[in-house]
Amino acid sequence: MGRVGIILLYIAIFLGPGLLSHELGHALGAVLAGGEVTQVAVAPGLQLYPDLQRTPWEGQLGWVRTRGVSTDRDLGLMQVLGCGVTLTVALVASLLLQRRRRGGVGRHVLLAFSLFFLDALTYSTLPLVGLRHWGPVGGRQPEPLVALERLGVPTPVGLTVVVLLSLVCAACIVLHLRRVPPGQRGGD
Repeated sequence: MGRVGIILLYIAIFLGPGLLSHELGHALGAVLAGGEVTQVAVAPGLQLYPDLQRTPWEGQLGWVRTRGVSTDRDLGLMQVLGCGVTLTVALVASLLLQRRRRGGVGRHVLLAFSLFFLDALTYSTLPLVGLRHWGPVGGRQPEPLVALERLGVPTPVGLTVVVLLSLVCAACIVLHLRRVPPGQRGGD
């Protein structure tokens, strides 16, 4: 697999499974909070649930609509599991990457999943300085921090946890890249 193919693989994984896992995390949170999921959709206006169809798009990367998520705690649980799921996937992939001793497509898939930590990190930090989650698109509020506040976790503590877990993922990626010989860094 050439460099262009590898870059396309990373983009496809990040935009496909990354976005989907974030939105499914919100849906899981709603269900755990006793609510009902009425819609799951992703940019640019593709409804995935309850049926596959086009839907109006307002500039978000994805969204979950619910019924019955009414308390602050329930809303916090639903919100936090968006980035919570992507950060968990990133941590697991980053740790699995430490066991991988050679290159290949599997390595690139793990590296791409490891980068999911950027979801929680950018969603927690960029809105604090007036930017959207992913630059021109994405949320305008630090969703993970707002959610953690609703669950009783102060913003400085939540931000510290997100940054520390992101640093773990980044360190695992760097350690892996330093360990894999240059001749094995490309695809199979």
